[in-house]
Amino acid sequence: MNDTLWCLQETELSQQLHSSETEKQTIRKQLTSSQRWIQELREQEAGLVEATNRAQQQLRQKEEHLQSSEALVADFQKALQQRDSEVEALKKQINSSRGVATTEYEIPKSLFSTQPYYHQDVHSSRKFQCRLLQTAPRGMTRGSATSDGQFAYFTPSGTNLVYRYKLRAEIWERLPSCPQRDSGLAIVNGELLAVGGKYVSYYANKIFTLRQMKWVEEYPPMITARSCPAVVSISDCIVAIGGYAGIWISSVELLNLRGELWEWLEMGDLRPLRNPSALICGEELYIIESDSYLQGYSFSLKNLPYISSSVYGHLQYDISYSLRPLPHFSLKANSVTAASLRGKLVLIGGERLGSPVSTIHQLQGGQWVEIGNMRNARKNCLAINISEEKILIVGGVGRRGVENSVEECSSS
Repeated sequence: MNDTLWCLQETELSQQLHSSETEKQTIRKQLTSSQRWIQELREQEAGLVEATNRAQQQLRQKEEHLQSSEALVADFQKALQQRDSEVEALKKQINSSRGVATTEYEIPKSLFSTQPYYHQDVHSSRKFQCRLLQTAPRGMTRGSATSDGQFAYFTPSGTNLVYRYKLRAEIWERLPSCPQRDSGLAIVNGELLAVGGKYVSYYANKIFTLRQMKWVEEYPPMITARSCPAVVSISDCIVAIGGYAGIWISSVELLNLRGELWEWLEMGDLRPLRNPSALICGEELYIIESDSYLQGYSFSLKNLPYISSSVYGHLQYDISYSLRPLPHFSLKANSVTAASLRGKLVLIGGERLGSPVSTIHQLQGGQWVEIGNMRNARKNCLAINISEEKILIVGGVGRRGVENSVEECSSS
C-alpha cells in the first residue's frame, strides 16, 4: 500500500513538474514576444527621431530660403525705390526741357505699379484694361460658359459641375450638378440649358433645363448624341455644333423652340472640329476650333433663310453657300478661347512655342490686331462677354498648371 501511495505521489509530482515546464515555456514565449515588441518600439522611436531630425533640417532650410527671399524682396524694393527716384528725376528733366510744370506731365502708373494693366490700342484709340477678381472655387479648363447679363455660368471640361458667378456682387455659387458631364451651356428664355454630354459609358442627346434648382428634361432630344458641343441660341432657335461621339463630328442640329422639333442645319463643307466653340458677334456667327492653329468659319445671320421642303414636311435651314473661312492667325497660337468684345470677335490667350500667352487679339477689317494683354498668361480658358465692352475670363492652364484666377477685361 505504501508503494501505491508513493506511485500516486510520484505521478502527481510529475504532472506538476510538467505543468511547471509548460508555464515556463509560455512565460519564455511571452518574454521573447515582449523583447521583440520592445525592439520594434525602439526601432520606431529611432525612425521617429530620424524623421524629426530630417523635418527640423528641412525647416531650417526653408527658414534660410525664406530669409534669402526676404532679402531679395528687400533688395527689389530698394531697386524699385531707386527706379521711382530715377523716374521722378526724368520727369523733372523732361518738363524742365519743355518748359512746363511738373504736374502737367504724367508717366502712366501702370508701367511701375501693380494697378490694373492698361493697353492703348493704336488702331482704334481705345484703352484696354484687365483686373483680377475673386478666384474661382476650383481650376477650370475648356468646358462651356454662358451668361444672362446678371449671372455667368460655367461647367469645366470633364465634369458635370456647374458654377454661377454673380457679376455685380462678384460671388461664386455652386449649382446642382448636371445629369451628364461635358454638356454645352446656353441661356434660352432666361433659363439655363445643358445640351448633350456623356454618361459613364455612352454619349447623351438629352437637353436639361435648370428650373427651381432642379434639372428637368423639357425639350426633345437631339438626333445625334454628343459631348462637348458648341451651343448658341439664335432668336427662337438653339444650334448645337459638332462635338465628340467617339470621334469628333461635324453634324449641326437646330431646335426650333416654336415647334420644339430638332432639325438638321446644313453648313456646307465643315470638317470635324476639335473642342469647337460658337458665338454671335453682331450679325455674324463664328465657329472656331481651339485645338488647331485657328481653324474657323463665319457666316452672316442674314443668310439664314427659311426654305420650305415637301420632302421632309418641315422647314429646312440651308446656309451652305454663305460659309467663310476666318483670316489666317499669323501668330500661330493654338488652344485659344473666343469671345465677343464691342461686337467683334476676339481670341484670348492660347499657346505658342509650348508656352501659354497673355495676348488678346481682335478681328478688325479682316486682320488680327493685338488689343491688349491679360494679367496672367493662359490657354484653354473659359470666357464669356458679360456686356458690350467687358469679358469675363476664368481658369485655363498657365505657366504653373491649371488656373483658378479670374479676370475682367474691358475696352473703353
